[in-house]
Amino acid sequence: MVANLKAVPTASEPTITLRQRVADALTKDTTTAELRSCLADTQADIARVERDRISAEAKAVDPLSTEEEATEAKRQCESLRFDMERLKASEIRLNIRLDQIAEREAQAALRARYDEVRAERDAVIAEMTEHYPQLAEGIVALLERMRVTEGRIAEVNTALPRGADRLPWIETGLAEPITLNLYGSPSNASVPPLYQSVQLPRLVRTGGNDDFYKLFMRNTQGVLPY
Repeated sequence: MVANLKAVPTASEPTITLRQRVADALTKDTTTAELRSCLADTQADIARVERDRISAEAKAVDPLSTEEEATEAKRQCESLRFDMERLKASEIRLNIRLDQIAEREAQAALRARYDEVRAERDAVIAEMTEHYPQLAEGIVALLERMRVTEGRIAEVNTALPRGADRLPWIETGLAEPITLNLYGSPSNASVPPLYQSVQLPRLVRTGGNDDFYKLFMRNTQGVLPY
């Protein structure tokens, strides 16, 4: 017959005293959460020791106490006085340590945010360097096509085939419907076409005329405003 095997109970974790917790918090790597917990327990122990000291002192001076009871109470008072001094010293050291660790954690959070933004910045720089020149040149080329095509639109609108409607400007097909005047142009004549109002700076600028991708326009003076 096979005997039933029983699991051998494991030894329970040793209890860590408050004294050891304070020593660990002051000497080992820790967190503000652990320090605040240790500090709260220390302050609770201070209140307990004070209550015990008052009780022992009352017992020591009580005329109804026996000699042995009074002597033991005085011994307890002396022991509790040292306990109180140790706890008060622990409280002071824990508060100092808490300030240090809180500053360390705050700096770590700032560093993490700084590194995150720096990495994001570097990624944008890389993407801008890779894509922006080609995209900007493409937009300028597209605006040039728009300018040329709208010149042709203006020409055909001056001599329409019989029964044909006037061709609207390109932007009227891109944007939401807008009110046109009798000549087929936007009623707000102060709004220039895209190729007149857009400027595309180069990635590297020195302050000269070559700082922008330029679109030379027929029948106008100069280039894109900049």
